[in-house]
Amino acid sequence: MVRLRMSPTGSRPVWDGNPRGRTAPTIDDVDPIRHLGVHEAVRPVSGAIGLPQLTEYVQRAHDDHLRSVLRTGRGDTVLLLLGGSSTGKSRACYEALRAVLPGRPVVRPADDRDLLALLDPEPGAVLWLDDAHRFLHGRRGADVARALHLMLDADPRPGPKRVVIGGMWSHDIRGSADDDRGQAIHELLARPGVTVALCEDFETPDDVGRAAARDPRWRAALTADDGAHVVQYLTGGPNLVRHYEEGRYGADAHALLTAAMDAHRVGFWSPLRPALLAEAASDYLPPQHDATTVSRALPHAMRPVLGVRALAPAGGLDDAVVLHSYLAEHARDDRRRQPVPDSLWSAVTRGVEDGGDSDRVVGSVLVRGLQGWALPLLRRRADAGDGRASRRLAELLHSRGDPEAVAELRARAGDGCRDAADLLIEQNDPIAVELLRGRADAGDGDSAVRLAELLFQLGGSEARAQLRDRAGAGDDEAARRLAELLFADGGPEAVGELRVRADSGDRHASTLLVELLAGWRDAEAVAELRERAADGDVHAATRLVEVLSERGGPADVAELRTLADGGDRYSADHLIGILFQRGDEDAAAELRERAADGDRSAARLLVRLLFQRGDEDAATDLRERARAGDRGAAEQLSMLLCERGDAESLHELRDRASTGDWYAAGALVELLVERGDHDAVVELRAIARSGDGYATELLVAMGDPVVIELVRARAHGGDPEAVDVLVERVDPGDAAAVADLRAFAAAGSGYAAEKLVRALFDLGDDSAVADLRTRTDAGDGYAAEMLVRLLFGRGDRKAVDELRARSALGDRFAGARLVELLAGRQDRDAEAELRVRADGGDWYAGEHLAELLAGRGDPMAMAELRTRADNGDRCAGERLIEQLVGCGDPDAVSELRARADAGEPGAAEALAGILLERGDEGGLRAEVNAGNTGDAARALALLLGGR
Repeated sequence: MVRLRMSPTGSRPVWDGNPRGRTAPTIDDVDPIRHLGVHEAVRPVSGAIGLPQLTEYVQRAHDDHLRSVLRTGRGDTVLLLLGGSSTGKSRACYEALRAVLPGRPVVRPADDRDLLALLDPEPGAVLWLDDAHRFLHGRRGADVARALHLMLDADPRPGPKRVVIGGMWSHDIRGSADDDRGQAIHELLARPGVTVALCEDFETPDDVGRAAARDPRWRAALTADDGAHVVQYLTGGPNLVRHYEEGRYGADAHALLTAAMDAHRVGFWSPLRPALLAEAASDYLPPQHDATTVSRALPHAMRPVLGVRALAPAGGLDDAVVLHSYLAEHARDDRRRQPVPDSLWSAVTRGVEDGGDSDRVVGSVLVRGLQGWALPLLRRRADAGDGRASRRLAELLHSRGDPEAVAELRARAGDGCRDAADLLIEQNDPIAVELLRGRADAGDGDSAVRLAELLFQLGGSEARAQLRDRAGAGDDEAARRLAELLFADGGPEAVGELRVRADSGDRHASTLLVELLAGWRDAEAVAELRERAADGDVHAATRLVEVLSERGGPADVAELRTLADGGDRYSADHLIGILFQRGDEDAAAELRERAADGDRSAARLLVRLLFQRGDEDAATDLRERARAGDRGAAEQLSMLLCERGDAESLHELRDRASTGDWYAAGALVELLVERGDHDAVVELRAIARSGDGYATELLVAMGDPVVIELVRARAHGGDPEAVDVLVERVDPGDAAAVADLRAFAAAGSGYAAEKLVRALFDLGDDSAVADLRTRTDAGDGYAAEMLVRLLFGRGDRKAVDELRARSALGDRFAGARLVELLAGRQDRDAEAELRVRADGGDWYAGEHLAELLAGRGDPMAMAELRTRADNGDRCAGERLIEQLVGCGDPDAVSELRARADAGEPGAAEALAGILLERGDEGGLRAEVNAGNTGDAARALALLLGGR
């Protein structure tokens, strides 16, 4: 950790290593340039003598926001100011602290490890995070995010609140939420207590006019014509870029700067040592130069340009230098497609020390397919005890799969690398058995299970021997897998061993031995099953019954009968099933006898058998059983009489129905409906009048006018069941029926209300529309939906006006149908209305507008698509990308590349698809080298794999 203390002279603060205590300086004690990362102001050639290092501060909109949060926020606070490089983020935070918290102690962590140690400082401390991405996107980024969560979740402590404040590049806040670190950061930035503000521009020229009148640096910034932000000009960044691009540093110094820029681009964010920088720059030199001259060029690269340096000394580190942030961001944009030479890869992979740098450099190497550079770096860090590097190294060796990689993976697994061992185990490597055995013997239960599974997969005598030994030592999973191997073998020796193990109490062997015997089904197997069942083996007893039932011979049935008579319910059920399937007189007699003894299953199958036989003797038997209270017999008898359908059966059904047999009553109604003659209908009406709902429903469905009037009278009398019966068959064309629906709906019948709305929709005339409108205005949601559907179907101007009005009142369904009608018209007025709705936040209108513009395809339509896509309209972006893909000319490809670089969804995939279709290996390699898409890497792999 780096702290500030006062120098012996008391003139200015300097860095100190004191880890704790209340001696930390306040914001007024520190040098903002040396200690807080604030950029020194550019110094024009004329008029700069006697000017302070920093310009006069001119406030912007974000300053009020920062100060308001610091002044009024409750509890501990995390405050991040977002913006591009050199746009005044650090200066704004510095000025806000000076204005609001001038007396607070300020602590500046050196790295993420230091920050984690400092997140429990004294009350009121300010933690200063310049370039906050170094902490959140470093190796311990997830830990930092979680630690900040805990700070914000902690109970309020006495005294002033704690503040974590800093600036962050805008593009660094957009990270993947797919991994643990990205997810933790996303959750942190979205929670209360965290303020993310945007670095705003100056609102009016007058904001800086007064400062320009007093300071020539402001005047120079306002008159500069280099496309840079005025604050960026003040920090000297654009001048440095121009100086670099015009080659004013000289060839050797230019090579040093280019190497520093590329090092930052591939993830090496730590200060650069001169030796590392000289090695990295060797491949950037012209042919007539050599690396020995590079180190002498460092002073030239550090030469101030209008008072600002491209490479500046790193505070607290001897000889190390840091790259100006504006040049770093310039490299990310302008050099993103430039290949990285071997000298830089060699230097950064050997010289990287920071864990976050290591992760970023390895990621940059791997996305470019340069595994050879990643291996030595990962090996070095893994050998130093870096668990993350060890895991990535193991994954990389596993993905390569060549003999040397496998040999190294095995060696690392043998040295105790669990990640390497896990990968070898996953691919069933020969060494996996040994690795799993060691873990299992150490008490790892999961490894014991995996070892047994692996030995089972390997099979063979050696695997059996090992399983046998482990089973003998009490490993239940090994015993199970050994039994499965013996079962799969099925040979005499294997069965003999299964039998021995079963007899010794191995439940797995016993179960599988029984399955083998049941599968064989011969006399010897059945005899052994019988013997094991007699010894108390429940599984053997169950399978014996099933085998006897499947074989079904006389002796088998006799044995089942004996077992059933002995009280075995399972045997009894199988015996009853066999008797039912036989269905002869003897089987029926035995079923009758067992039913008489109280066997309900036998009784149930007996009445089914009698129904299937259907003769008079069977009917007589069913009558007797029904008379004795057997409801199943009563049901089967009624079905039998209904099937016969003769006069005698009809008479018997009437008699049985009159005694309260509802099975008979239902069968009588069905028989009368089937006959359908005048006498049958008269009888059905009488049954319906007596209150039989089944007869009533059937007659209403048949359209019988007498019963319909009867039901209508009951319904209007308040009978809810009658209402439901009548509503079920309403014909929308029947005015009386629709009137009934209105009456029933008014009386509170929801079913009638629903049917009424549907009937009105089917009618679809002006009167129905008016009725639906009335019901909608009364709050009927279903009526509202049907009304909108009717209006949409009409599609005339009056219908469109009403849809527009209902949409304005918040009816989203009406709004969606209105959008569809407008899109279908495809005229200028409709398009203009879609545009207004889309601009007002209607995404559905935006989607249809984008479709219309894409369908037109003229220059004006394409220009509007671009504008909408650039403003964040995803539908417009998708349609624009489709148009660019369909065009496929060089300009379209260039635009796709620019949109992919900006992170627009789908652009990178579309660009990779075009390049793959063309077979453009060079273009795909350029995309991969830029490190901005996995789509190009996959497309390149497909292209190379297809050759």
